[in-house]
Amino acid sequence: MRDKPDYKKTYFEKILNTFPHTFSLNGIMRVMRQYGYYCEYDNGHYYVYTQHEWEIKLQYEDTAKSILDQLLGV
Repeated sequence: MRDKPDYKKTYFEKILNTFPHTFSLNGIMRVMRQYGYYCEYDNGHYYVYTQHEWEIKLQYEDTAKSILDQLLGV
């Protein structure tokens, strides 16, 4: 099965990255959440995730963080 492109996700990511970081984006973020999208600002770039991707990302970060903390002895 082929993955179809997510045009809403692409649109939101394009809009978020065209404005400077200091610009207020509350309105676009509210619309994104209505459609089930979340965003993250990292290294000067906004990344947009679907709700499913966001949940997987959070679970991975929780798991990876605890494992890395154990390995590094933090």
